[in-house]
Amino acid sequence: MRSTALLLTKNCAGFKGAKVFTNQMCRIGFFTLNNNQNVSLKIINSDNIKHFSDYFSLVNLGNYSEGTNIGNLFREITNNHVRYVLLNDIFNPIELFRYRNRFALDVNFIVYPYTLVLYKEYCSKMAGYLQKEDIIISFSNFLRNVLKNIPCKCIMPKIPVSIDTKEFRRSDMGPKKELKILFCGRIIPEKGLHLILMALDMLKNNCRFSLHIITPRESLNQKEIKYYMLIKKIISQYGLDRYVKFYGSLINNQNKRREIFSEADVLVYLSTDREETFGRNIVEGFAAGLAVIISDWQAINELVVNDRNGIVVPIKGSHGINVQEIALAIIKMYDRKLLNRFKQNNYLKSKEYDYRPHMKELRKIIGLNTSKAK
Repeated sequence: MRSTALLLTKNCAGFKGAKVFTNQMCRIGFFTLNNNQNVSLKIINSDNIKHFSDYFSLVNLGNYSEGTNIGNLFREITNNHVRYVLLNDIFNPIELFRYRNRFALDVNFIVYPYTLVLYKEYCSKMAGYLQKEDIIISFSNFLRNVLKNIPCKCIMPKIPVSIDTKEFRRSDMGPKKELKILFCGRIIPEKGLHLILMALDMLKNNCRFSLHIITPRESLNQKEIKYYMLIKKIISQYGLDRYVKFYGSLINNQNKRREIFSEADVLVYLSTDREETFGRNIVEGFAAGLAVIISDWQAINELVVNDRNGIVVPIKGSHGINVQEIALAIIKMYDRKLLNRFKQNNYLKSKEYDYRPHMKELRKIIGLNTSKAK
């Protein structure tokens, strides 16, 4: 019985992001480019999912600039008895669909993109190639509304981005000398870090706090570098140096990253990013038992009920988010009883996003065995 699934992703970052979702269910394949632009596909057993050195297959797909050899890829899929291929952010996904359809290959695709740009690309370019056994996964009601008009007959389940809740240690609910605030997100204006700093400037003379900043990327692009320099300037001008600590991406030190989550009190995530599709960092905050302050923005506002498990800061038209409202939301977190209620509610809510029940749901949809795929 063909009961194997394979995730295809472009790089190690994509692999890490999808690892939990696909854990104990499928093999992972990620594309690599060497200095000569030669593309290889490395496939990892689920048994060795945390160890990048444990490959059971290395497929040469040719030179990226000259076009990859999709035939080699599909031969590997056939040889490994793959039934479903999960697509993350990969090279030329349209070509995969065309090749599958042209040669009537017995394999189906699960579309699993992370950003709204990718969803729109799949919607506009892939609809004509999708078959009814293919699957497009949406993470939120917002994405379901984006996808509902796709002219195809494929399956479209809503399955949230999943995490391993057991990897996080619960935040301490006892009294502390200061409020530990966590920001985890890209260093771009749309994530609102400058607004958080402006709010903290209002509070620094009367409140004790520290701000801990984690970014998801090891290297910054030009836009991010420009914004990072602005952030450093704001910190210096407002005299916030002793309150703020940067940790970088920590992409290669997940234990440290989870430790910082668990030592925090509140996660502040004020996104107005048009590419927002879910809010994985918020759910990780839930797993660590953190209170949250978020913006009333697409997809992420589905995660928080105002005054039940956090505070939702409104966005007022073209004026955006009011800094004073951010400051007031932070002040509320000094009410220890309210803070602990948020933390408790979020810790309980995190179970909704654990990958284990989601695995059962996806396996049922695609008809995989409930036993671990080999």
